[in-house]
Amino acid sequence: MSDLFNLDVQRTRLSRRHGPEPGSAPAPTLPELSAIQTAEAKLPRPGSEDYLRGVSQEDVVRHIIQDIVPACNGQGSSSRYYGFVTGGTLPIAEWADNVVSRLDQNVQVHLPAQTIATILEDAALEMLVSLLRLGDWKGRTFTTGATGSNVLGLACGREAILEKRGQSIGEVGLLAACLSAGVRELQILTSSGHSSLSKAASVVGFGRGAVKELRLSDSEPWRLDLEALETALQKKDTASVIVLSAGEVNTGRYALTGVEEMRKVRELADKYGAWIHVDGAFGIFARALPEEDDYKILRDRVDGIELADSITVDGHKLLNVPYDCGMFLTRSPAILQSVFTNPNAAYLSTGGASTIPSPLNIGLENSRRFRALPAYAVLLSEGRPGMANLLANMTALSRRVAAFLRDSEYYELLPDDGANLNEIFMIVLFRAKNSTLNDELVQKINETRQMYVSGTSWKGEKAVRMAVSNWMVDVARDFRVVIQMFIKTLFAKNHAGPAAMPSGVSGPSHDVSHVTSTGSSMERKTPTRTVETLLQNIRNGYIKEVMTSMGLVVNYDQTKAISLGWAGWLDASKCARCTKNARPTNDADAAWTASTQILYMDELLTGDACLASNINRSPPAEIVYGDKSSVELGNIRFDIPGPVFPAGPNVETVEAFAQEFRRILLNSESAANDLVKLTIMANEIKCSMALEAKLQTERANNLVPILKNVDHAYGDANSLLEILVENSAKLDQKMGVMEERLNEISSNIFQLKSEIKDSGQGSIQNEVGRFEQAVISAFLESDIFKTVIENIDNGKNNALDEDIQDKAYVGK
Repeated sequence: MSDLFNLDVQRTRLSRRHGPEPGSAPAPTLPELSAIQTAEAKLPRPGSEDYLRGVSQEDVVRHIIQDIVPACNGQGSSSRYYGFVTGGTLPIAEWADNVVSRLDQNVQVHLPAQTIATILEDAALEMLVSLLRLGDWKGRTFTTGATGSNVLGLACGREAILEKRGQSIGEVGLLAACLSAGVRELQILTSSGHSSLSKAASVVGFGRGAVKELRLSDSEPWRLDLEALETALQKKDTASVIVLSAGEVNTGRYALTGVEEMRKVRELADKYGAWIHVDGAFGIFARALPEEDDYKILRDRVDGIELADSITVDGHKLLNVPYDCGMFLTRSPAILQSVFTNPNAAYLSTGGASTIPSPLNIGLENSRRFRALPAYAVLLSEGRPGMANLLANMTALSRRVAAFLRDSEYYELLPDDGANLNEIFMIVLFRAKNSTLNDELVQKINETRQMYVSGTSWKGEKAVRMAVSNWMVDVARDFRVVIQMFIKTLFAKNHAGPAAMPSGVSGPSHDVSHVTSTGSSMERKTPTRTVETLLQNIRNGYIKEVMTSMGLVVNYDQTKAISLGWAGWLDASKCARCTKNARPTNDADAAWTASTQILYMDELLTGDACLASNINRSPPAEIVYGDKSSVELGNIRFDIPGPVFPAGPNVETVEAFAQEFRRILLNSESAANDLVKLTIMANEIKCSMALEAKLQTERANNLVPILKNVDHAYGDANSLLEILVENSAKLDQKMGVMEERLNEISSNIFQLKSEIKDSGQGSIQNEVGRFEQAVISAFLESDIFKTVIENIDNGKNNALDEDIQDKAYVGK
């Protein structure tokens, strides 16, 4: 017996459903260009001496394995192939498809005493109708895909709208039927219809010009304008088909908001004799999402679709079965047979009455493969719970990525940067805010070969579409990789973003993470154990624990936390549908490697990425705030908000100051190395000041020695790495002192809260008024700003650039 039918052998292969093989490397989304060129060169050439002479089967297999396979893309092997709404192939579907090839059934005539094929096909379609909660839909068949199903939908609609006028196109033809019925025009009314709709219109005789867009507005072009719809339906001597997009191709949005609008469309269609077809290739699967609040908006959008006359469904998208596989569903099986009946062929007769029609009488093809079997295997294997979980994972990743893009300084979430993330199913549309980068964004992302996206256009400008549709999606893992690719794209060296490299540096391989600078010469050094320890402390959640103990990260909003990159703080088992105020489950999840700044840190420290080599724009003439006062450090004037710290607790102001402090050092020649230490410093300042603002005046002086210790510990910003290498022991000692002080502050939190409650807000404000002057003086006395500015004046540091501060996506 073949291994294909050996359960013990297949059990191992089917176990892939639970994850990739241990130790396996991530599959690239695109092949190397050289692999494609090699494969093309080895294809048979007409006119060559050995053309069609024949070779051994072994040579053919070797040729395909060695030449052809490496030259194909990774849409079936990578979870991060996000182009064209391309699903993968579930292991059970792959096995079933191999069985289809082995059995080679031609599913054309219903012969129940000779093969189970047509009965199984009908059972699979019944399961699909049930999964989608459509009710009693008896007209159904398999097609090659959504385009084929749209052809069937328009053909059935064309037949139905003229049949109501007493004519049958299937019998007398389109021209005769229209003339006899007094129909001078056929029209297809839609909003942001898929391009295949125009193709189908051409095939069935409507003509591409019959497709008329009735968009509600420029801001919501996917929405169908119901008033315009009724006006169009009233057109004299015109028969109409209404096509609703259940998942517009660029945004994934829906033509209608829900059942009430669908009822209105149904009323209009019945009143004016129109046919309603729904292009639900992928969007209709929102009806199979979990019955939970997170998906209520999406379920509402597709509520009422059962009132349509026909529906397009794609199996090789979200159902994750092999190409090619589509489904067509209609409430009118008689119309379906009226269009596609294959008459006058006695040899194709079933020979008896049956409730299951022969496939050749309800579809385009008279002969086709047993494409129902993989779909049947998936529906049987996954069931409602499995499909709901698969779709929920796709949605969770899409929404995480959308949250990141929404809050990014450098990317714009489309179509609406302020949209409710619960409107997102599995498509994310975005663009880069920098026009030059945006022009090549798709290319830059795809060149990473770690993820693949497709380009599109939105409101006349280039945009990027990311469609999450593969069963292999791992929300936490894929989110990390996607964000890494977004960051790497920002720092790609050959787009016209931030201009040339720092002074004294040349060549594309500049690596600031292991160098010290002496004049214009660069010496490569290896990271010390101190640097490794520093990074490990971050990974172990040291800062997270301190902040949590201070009450600064207690009841945070889940969506905002995700958007800031704290994805690792979510329970992986709940990542698709976790509740708000979820807390970290362990240090590993809470580690800062989950944030975008630390995701990038490993590469910065190992020399695989260069953060500073493109930071080079000129500084602004001044840093402009609202009300401000000026101070001079060296020969440079800084405008500082006034007051720096308003009376009362104001964490946001402290965070803004820390952000400004971060921005100054980020642009230094050694920014890649400074970033680790700066993260700790900024968080210490933020935490300390948020608490110190609540203490009595006598405690304010404690901040001065802390800042002096920081000043001594870090020294000149331009030689931070050199100090780390040569004085690692001192730095470790300083880190210990800082840790003890922060722990001491943490242990006093409850006492502070009690004092605050007892003393009242008025007292706090009076004390803070005195405290803020001490804070300002402490910072002005600190050498750290003076050193940075002196280095800037000496040409050792990169220029400031407000557009570059978040390129490592430091959490806001």
